Amino acid sequence: MQQENNSKKGKRGKVTMTEMEKKVMLRMAAKLVEYGIMEQDKEAENLVRWFLASSRIKENNAEIRELMKGYRKTEIPAREGIKEAVKSNREICRRRDELYHIQNDLKGDIIKLERDLSR
Repeated sequence: MQQENNSKKGKRGKVTMTEMEKKVMLRMAAKLVEYGIMEQDKEAENLVRWFLASSRIKENNAEIRELMKGYRKTEIPAREGIKEAVKSNREICRRRDELYHIQNDLKGDIIKLERDLSR
């Protein structure tokens, strides 16, 4: 009998983790750090760092999507000249740009880690 896979298929056919799988992986990473296992094993350290960076990228993407929803809601009033909406949009764009910079740094870290893990 085949074991059923509870993971979901994502948009591009990639298998995505369920919320419970994410929580378990995050707790496992925290335990590895807490008990110093990573200090003894470079691969374990790279795996944990990759998982944490990947999780952070997903969190940032979700925040960017939420910010852009707010931007779209205020976009029409902003075009009509409402100063408050313009000010709000500037703050949203500033935060979005910050997150994009963080994303680029994290993606660079992931590429390096993937290179190290593939050796």
